[in-house]
Amino acid sequence: MLKALSLGSGSKGNCLLISAGDEAIAVDAGFSCRELFHRMENHHFDPARLRAIVLTHEHNDHYCGCRVMAKKLGIPVYMSCGTYDFISKNMQLPEKVVVFHTGDSFEIGSFKIDSFPISHDAADPAGFVVNSANVRFGIATDLGIFTGDVEKMLCGCNAIMLESNYDRQMLEQSDRRLELKRRIFSRIGHLGNLDTAAALPRIISEETRFVMLAHVSGECNDAGIIRQDVESILRQKYGERVICDILSQNDENICREIGD
Repeated sequence: MLKALSLGSGSKGNCLLISAGDEAIAVDAGFSCRELFHRMENHHFDPARLRAIVLTHEHNDHYCGCRVMAKKLGIPVYMSCGTYDFISKNMQLPEKVVVFHTGDSFEIGSFKIDSFPISHDAADPAGFVVNSANVRFGIATDLGIFTGDVEKMLCGCNAIMLESNYDRQMLEQSDRRLELKRRIFSRIGHLGNLDTAAALPRIISEETRFVMLAHVSGECNDAGIIRQDVESILRQKYGERVICDILSQNDENICREIGD
């Protein structure tokens, strides 16, 4: 069985804890180390269980607390080759780094992790499928388009974390700069609600029990709209079989047990 605990998801910080037995990994650490430890404490999660941080990309809302938290816990940060090159030239690297090629598979304790490329305006962004005890958890956030490669990797997962970043009308009518709007709408930006709603039926299988909608914009999206655009489609097609969670930027207790 896997347990997935979101410590927050959005443009102000992202961190997902995945645990199996006494072992755990963090996917991203986009809050300050102090805030990450505070949120773990709120959920009675012992950070000493963490074996590594696995980084999707170098943007601050995913990387912010990586270096300090990894140092305090004495654990490595896994990152793609392009991400390593960018951080080494522009930021501070963690003390312990393990570099992988996007598309590689690697093991951390009892976890087997398959990486795959995604389309985003970062150096070498990656999505992941985390495998343990015959349970598969697929993660793809911060991507501008849903490609066949992403579909192939996420199909058949027991749980899927996929972003549902914006409502198009809200984004178009927002006060954001035109250049930022174009970036978000682009192939290297983010998935909107309707993109996510179209993608999910292509990857949900008989094994899928949980869908987590992530990286929801605080300015250009709304939980009610997501329920209408995305969750209602899942409910019509799959009934109660697939549980849909809308992840929050705040420290809310969304924890799911996945598998038998």
